[in-house]
Amino acid sequence: MVSRSRMSHVRRLCAGLLAGVALWASGVASAQDQDEPGPIGRAVETINPVNWNWPTFNPPPWKMPQLLPAREDTERIVKKKNSLWDDVSSTTQKSWQKTKEVLHPQNLNPMNWWASPAESTRPNTTESPGFFGSLFQPAQEPEARVATVTDFLGQERP
Repeated sequence: MVSRSRMSHVRRLCAGLLAGVALWASGVASAQDQDEPGPIGRAVETINPVNWNWPTFNPPPWKMPQLLPAREDTERIVKKKNSLWDDVSSTTQKSWQKTKEVLHPQNLNPMNWWASPAESTRPNTTESPGFFGSLFQPAQEPEARVATVTDFLGQERP
């Protein structure tokens, strides 16, 4: 068992040592330049997220290409755009005219829906086989019509 006087002596010694180290550290800290912290200070600054920075990116040494077209291309594009706009507007006008013609009240009369062929304004067209039909079928020769019964009976028999 340690005596009480010895315990108080150890306490005084520890307190004195702590005070001495604190005074020595404060003297060393005041003697050093404030911009350069010690190794422990550097470690604390590195760990502190407030001191963290985003990584820097150095751009490549080559020049970025120009994103806008050259003047000649710009003129060509504007001319093409205007011609396309003209095409769209003319097609729209034709469509509107056709819509007005179809929806005209005179054309909506049910009596005009079944007009007789004599009243039809469409020209008579012959039925053609169409593009693909003409490709895959041989050309048809027009058959000679027989005008009378004697001509019919006078034909060659197969």
